[in-house]
Order: sequence, then C-alpha cells, then structure tokens
Amino acid sequence: MSKFMKKFSLLDTRKNQIPFKRNHFLHAMMTTYFIVFIILSIKPVNTFEWWYESIIPLFVIVMLGFLYTKNRLTNTAYFCILTVLVLHAVGAHFTYAACPIGAWISRFLGMHRNHFDRVVNFVFGLLISIPVLESIYYRLRIRYIGACMLSVIIILAAAALYEIFELFSAMFLSEGRIEIFMGFQGDLWDCQKDMALAILGAFISMCTCIILRINKNHKIYMVKCRKN
Repeated sequence: MSKFMKKFSLLDTRKNQIPFKRNHFLHAMMTTYFIVFIILSIKPVNTFEWWYESIIPLFVIVMLGFLYTKNRLTNTAYFCILTVLVLHAVGAHFTYAACPIGAWISRFLGMHRNHFDRVVNFVFGLLISIPVLESIYYRLRIRYIGACMLSVIIILAAAALYEIFELFSAMFLSEGRIEIFMGFQGDLWDCQKDMALAILGAFISMCTCIILRINKNHKIYMVKCRKN
C-alpha cells in the first residue's frame, strides 16, 4: 500500500515529467480520446448539443497543448483530465438528461431523475482538482495545504463559470434547445446541486492528497514556520 501511496501522492511531480516525444503513455491517452471523440460524434442524439458541448473540451485540449512546455503536468493529472473529457463526450452524445449510464444508475437506486450530470460534476471536482493542485503548488510556491484549499476554490469557480456559460447560452437558444442543453429535468436547484457536488469531489480529493502527504512523513503547515 505504501508503494501505491508514494506513486500517486503528487509529491514529486517534477521528477516524473517526460519529454513529449518519449511520453508514450500520453500519446496513448490522446489517441484514445480522439478515437472516442470521433466515434461519439457519429449520429449523436442531438447534433447541435454535441457540437455546442464540445466547444469547451476542444478549447481545453488546445490550451493544454500550448502550456505543455511551460506548465507540464504528470501523466496522472493528464489521465484525470482524460477521464472527465470522456465522460463529458458521452454526456454530449446521448444528452445528459437521457444518458443510458445515468438511466441505469437511476433504476438501480430507484430514482426517477437521470443523475448522470450529477456524477460528472462530482467526478469533475474529484479529478480536475489534481491537475489544478499540481499547477498552483509549483507555480505559486505556496504551502501544500494552502494549494489544496485554493484548488477547491478554483474548482468552485470553474463550476460556477460553466453554469453561467449555460445561462448565457440559454439567451440565444430556442426553447426546445434550452431544455436539452440545460438539462434541469424539472429541478430548480440543478445549478446549485451541480456546484455542490463539484466542491464535494474536490474536497474529498484534496483531503486524500493531504493524508497521502502526511503518510509520507511530510509535515503540513497552515503558515510558514520560522527556524530558530
């Protein structure tokens, strides 16, 4: 168990960086995503929503490419991003309100609403907080626990910005497209619940990172300690 914790504790990320040409695992992840993207782009349930939902993921991929040399992440972080992008592509293909995975979960738990969007928001907070932590911990040079707390705040801000993006998009969409794109499914508190789940996922992830760091005998300080 200790070897597992040491590998995924996000303590030595700079030592694990590999040049792009030799990073075969990253090549495999990129290939996997583009294959999934192409397959899911074929006859989606709603063509407009598929391409509209794909704007942000494609923008993220382009930005990660530009930032690879200046702000390179570990393969663990890229795998977290890949997982979220694949889940988002599945939701865009079937529409979040009618995704078969969410329907199966609803039947299994005896619920009426399709909760696939809830699952994706929770996974978003759980996984994306890891690459965020990697970036700010080494770029801002702040205390580890401070970086974890800031990561949760950034996830909250990202979740809120996406909800604002949906609300502004609704201003330019027809009534039928609004219902499909927003995916409220009759829940007036849908935005708040989505953001709450994203925060919960990020909080769990960051608490786990702190525990793993302490397990590796690293002290956690809220403030900088002076040496006597």
